[in-house]
Amino acid sequence: MPPKTNTTLQHFLGLFLPLALLVSGVSFAYWLQDGKARLDVIQNREMARVTRETKIMEISLTARAADAALLAMRVGAELEHGDDPQKNIEELLLSFAAIKRGFLVVRFLDTSGMEKARVDIGSDGPSCVPRNLLQDKSGRPAFRPALSLPFGQVHVSEMGLIVEQGRIAEPLTPALHYASPVRGPDGDKAGLIVLSMDGNVPLDRLRQAEDASIGRPLLVNHDGYWLLGPTTEQEWGFLLPGRPKPTVRDTWPGAWDRIRGQGRGQFLLNGALYTFDTVDPGATSGLRSEITMVPTERFLLVSRVGAGQLRPPQSLTFLAMTTALLTLLALFSWIWALARSRRDRALDDLRRSEETARAILDAPQDAAFFLMELDGRILTANAVAEERFRPVTPGGLTGRSMWDIVPQDLAARRRDLFEFAARTGEPMRFDDERMGMILDNTIYPIRGEDGVTHRLAVLSRDVTAERQAQERLLTLSRAVEQSPAMVVITDAKGDIEYVNPSFTEKYGYSAEEVLGQNPRILKSGRHDAAFYQALWRTLAEGQDWVGEICNRTKDGRDIWEKASISPVLDETGQTTHYVAVKEDVTEQRRALRALAESEEKVRAMSEASQDGMVMIDDQGRVAFWNRAAERIFGHSRQEMLGQKLHSVVAMEEDAGKAREGFPDFSRTGAGAVVGVLTERTARRKDGSTFPAEFSVAAFRLQDRWWAVGTVRDITERKRAEELLLELATTDGLTGLTNRRHFLERGRAELERARRTGHPVSCIMFDVDHFKKVNDTYGHDAGDAVLKTLARTARETLRGMDVLGRIGGEEFAAILPETDLEAALHAAERLRLAVASMNVEHDGRPLPVTVSLGVALSSGPDESLDDLLRRADQALYRAKQGGRNRVVGE
Repeated sequence: MPPKTNTTLQHFLGLFLPLALLVSGVSFAYWLQDGKARLDVIQNREMARVTRETKIMEISLTARAADAALLAMRVGAELEHGDDPQKNIEELLLSFAAIKRGFLVVRFLDTSGMEKARVDIGSDGPSCVPRNLLQDKSGRPAFRPALSLPFGQVHVSEMGLIVEQGRIAEPLTPALHYASPVRGPDGDKAGLIVLSMDGNVPLDRLRQAEDASIGRPLLVNHDGYWLLGPTTEQEWGFLLPGRPKPTVRDTWPGAWDRIRGQGRGQFLLNGALYTFDTVDPGATSGLRSEITMVPTERFLLVSRVGAGQLRPPQSLTFLAMTTALLTLLALFSWIWALARSRRDRALDDLRRSEETARAILDAPQDAAFFLMELDGRILTANAVAEERFRPVTPGGLTGRSMWDIVPQDLAARRRDLFEFAARTGEPMRFDDERMGMILDNTIYPIRGEDGVTHRLAVLSRDVTAERQAQERLLTLSRAVEQSPAMVVITDAKGDIEYVNPSFTEKYGYSAEEVLGQNPRILKSGRHDAAFYQALWRTLAEGQDWVGEICNRTKDGRDIWEKASISPVLDETGQTTHYVAVKEDVTEQRRALRALAESEEKVRAMSEASQDGMVMIDDQGRVAFWNRAAERIFGHSRQEMLGQKLHSVVAMEEDAGKAREGFPDFSRTGAGAVVGVLTERTARRKDGSTFPAEFSVAAFRLQDRWWAVGTVRDITERKRAEELLLELATTDGLTGLTNRRHFLERGRAELERARRTGHPVSCIMFDVDHFKKVNDTYGHDAGDAVLKTLARTARETLRGMDVLGRIGGEEFAAILPETDLEAALHAAERLRLAVASMNVEHDGRPLPVTVSLGVALSSGPDESLDDLLRRADQALYRAKQGGRNRVVGE
């Protein structure tokens, strides 16, 4: 029955529906992938931001604790050695409040809780509260716990609101109180230093951080009450009478229990993303670990991104493009369906007329068929013949002579065979090789009623693949016979039908001894029944079994084999044979066991090292990572194995240099860091960086270069070096450069001026009648004058100017790229700034003036000593001229 012709609609639907489904599926997959990618980006960004803000807040809180401990120690020293402790403590608190930012109140309480000194910090700066206004703070909840702490420890209160005279101060001012015991002259506790930190300092940072993120950074206490909430009406409700007391549980149902239970993490709830971390005021965060903090509570930093913000925005352009594409596909599919229907109808008519005629000729699919006259003229040929001879007769075979389409030398020989077949009436069979094919040819004489041959039929089969398969089978048989691998073939019951010579050589059995036997004669007894049951179960399921098995030879030796056993299936899917290919791996297992023992010894030694030990291949991939490296970098061994080392732990600049150097290293084993001790900045898993010392060596293994190195965290050593440098270059009283460092920097500026040709000037100045200040008010007043003068000079002069204290009350400044006129203007600004300084002692202002001498470098041959001498001469003339003036040299 001829096939039914599809209608135009069927053709249209057959093409358009799959294409439409494909386009819709791709569009939907793109939308889903876009949403997942957006969620991943938001999750990573929110987690990194919350972690960063938590660490910053912990560092800020820890720094305040260090201030409290240091100030307590300084107050203790004043109590023990000061002439007027009360006065000195008030001045000390005032100086501390002027230097340190972010505090509201600085108090010193005695052991009864009474304020002995108090400094309030307002918008106009710090001010000392009169003694008659000091208050009793013994009723504060944190007083007794703080007083009970050992010296050097700091008590951190809950974050609350400032309370004065028993009432919450207006406007609402959040505060966090740090309290540290003060040692008295007798060694007992003399009271407490209490620092009230402005709670708006960390809260304002979180408010500012909100602008750069999708989620809002919010802060709650350990009971879930809002300190920085979604709205200002929700904040501090637990402290304010008459105001609602909303919690995280009230605002975000279901989220609080997970946040409080985990402390740090991230989860999705009701379509919203919650990211949170615990702020622990007691965490040192790498700062001053000798300070012990005793926090009353911990805080939770929480960020919430709503469900609407997690979904990718709808793209009208994307929807329009998808709709337009579907419309074009529909139009194309309809045009194609119309053309296909017309072609189907035409082919239908033609097919019916040809099917009968070609059925007989085209029946053999692997053979060319010719019907020819005795003289060789071809009457008809099937499709296989037409295709085979198409390169020679592109116009077709019908009507052509057989002797014209075959080579002439072959035509003469084959003509004799054809004539013999016609004459005898017997079929003739012969082979030909032509056009890369092996042809099996048979001539069939066609006789008439008179018994005489009138025509010849020729059947020519292409047996190239068949002969090649026979050749491959022969080659395979030889390969199996000569293979060093052992080959065993059994029937479906498991009885051995074939073994190759390698098998007989390895086991000591002859082929005759094992043929017909079951392979169980080879069992060593090392495997239990379950092992063999699993093996046969795998084979019964039609799958290959691959593994190692221990068998026993004829002379009783046990050998380990790596075996692959495969079932052989017939056309119906039934197993007819099993083929096992086996390789003796006894010596290999012994070598691997020895190698594993050696590696275990090396690993044990590396794990005992306190330095990180890392090995990488010639592509920079980590091959070894000891426990010390896990501790130093924060990455586990499982995380780092196979990773590109420099992409994970190196800074971008160093990683780029490493990538450029690896081609040379992979060829020669040489590199910029190989064989030398170097220092680099490294990156930990949490993103923090630290200075590290590296030692790298190269070795060659298995025709590849490898590098093994040790790494040491030298953070503490670097801090010690920086502290020594600061002590060696800074004046302890004023914080300016000391005389030695000033002279070094001054000579450097003169040398730079010589190279560039720019002018350089020098200002020398000292305090007028400074000795009178010391004699009249004491050295404390003199120190206050010098420190205030140093601060004023630093604020008045430029950042590029070199400013230092070179004597008792004598200061100097080197002004690069400054001529004499500009230097005189700078000196005059400094003189006016000093004259307007506010320096008080015992509540009385101390007028301070300075005299200044200015000199311009005379040229490249002048030394710094000569320049300072000329500036000093100008200073002397300023003093001789009445002081409080500027004189140029």
